[in-house]
Amino acid sequence: MKGARKTFSSGRKGLPVVLERRPYNAETPMDTIATSDITANRSFYVRNHFSIPKVDPSRWRLKVSGDVERPLRLSLPSIMRMRTKTVVTTMECAGNGRSKMNPRPPGTPWLTGALGTASWTGVPLKQVLAKAGVKDSAVEVLFRGADSGFIGGRITRFERSLPVDEAMDENVTLAFRMNGRPLPMSHGYPVRLNVPGWYGMASVKWLDEVSLISEPFEGRFQSSSYVYSKRDGTPSIPVTRMRVKSLITTPSEEAKVKCRSPVSVSGLAWSGYGKVERVEVKFSDSRWRRAKLVGQDLGRFCWRRWLCRWIPDKPGRYTISSRAVDDTGGSQPEAEVFDELGYGYNTVTRISVRAV
Repeated sequence: MKGARKTFSSGRKGLPVVLERRPYNAETPMDTIATSDITANRSFYVRNHFSIPKVDPSRWRLKVSGDVERPLRLSLPSIMRMRTKTVVTTMECAGNGRSKMNPRPPGTPWLTGALGTASWTGVPLKQVLAKAGVKDSAVEVLFRGADSGFIGGRITRFERSLPVDEAMDENVTLAFRMNGRPLPMSHGYPVRLNVPGWYGMASVKWLDEVSLISEPFEGRFQSSSYVYSKRDGTPSIPVTRMRVKSLITTPSEEAKVKCRSPVSVSGLAWSGYGKVERVEVKFSDSRWRRAKLVGQDLGRFCWRRWLCRWIPDKPGRYTISSRAVDDTGGSQPEAEVFDELGYGYNTVTRISVRAV
């Protein structure tokens, strides 16, 4: 059945829904997404490529090397003494929605819960790079995590890069606090990168090395994973920013609603390219109508809640659809989005309900 998957319930409300145990991958529970603007640390989705590494914070150092004037080795206390910045961001796994693609691509079978919003506190990366002195020869910044594992018979580390101009954005931080608390181990303790607006793979966890490089990085997680790959054989395109998207949180899929009575239809919308400008909703073959943006505006890097009232005029099955539009004009496509690797799913959101 399309969208079917095996999950492992934690049995405790508010804890993530486990999809895989080795490595550990789990979704934010839908009731948390539906009700909380800020996702609690204990509920926030977890994406791992390998086992969670054991890091001794007293011995940990962040190495800054490569095309720099002054290589650095920074301890956690020395980083925490630097000027800090707090950024509230929505983070989504690039594979979120993979289970909705048909046929379903290989990979972790995310449905809709690889998503969360948190307050991240850390040091702006540009501050550390200024301290090191970036040479003119540098074109990208390469980030290496402490996590590693065997792929194809060889040890592989998780590594990702950003163009220098993206890395110099004031909002890109070396985060050591999540929602005011030290980073949980599963979220990259002691320090992780936080890249607002980009899919979560860019925010490298358990960060222990930053290297300025003079050629574009072509490692596994940059050139063969986390790329958009089409069936027609055209060249792959790197996965970067979060595509504009919406989510219907209420009512739930296959819910029964009361005929000729007001029904509250609500959800979330977000985009890595700009602020959400509007959300539109329709009911089966009706025209699109504009929903109301509600709740707190947490900023340009965050999801936005929306609400629409609907009165089903007769009994029967209805398809509720939602689509978000951001301030760059980007919107969710009505055609089914498919990617060979299962990334970037943002087809118009649809659920089925029955009016009784």
